[in-house]
Amino acid sequence: MKHLLQSRISRSLGVLLLLSAAIHLVLLAIHSLATLNLKAFNLFDILDLDLFFPDIAKGTASFTLSTVVTLVLLWVIWSLTPKSAKKA
Repeated sequence: MKHLLQSRISRSLGVLLLLSAAIHLVLLAIHSLATLNLKAFNLFDILDLDLFFPDIAKGTASFTLSTVVTLVLLWVIWSLTPKSAKKA
């Protein structure tokens, strides 16, 4: 019973994390469309990496690098996903 409860808690936390991230991205999309500024989708800015690397989320080069890093991460995650899960 204890294992089942831990499993439900873990699954609930995972769903909460994904739901929060999805809501965050929707709000960013709305803000981006309202201000006509795609730089709101800068991955470095979303992750607040400027706390550790000042000015990393500023400039066109940063936005371009952020886009490339996002696409590479997406490709790596897609590549590591089992084929049975890809069909679902």
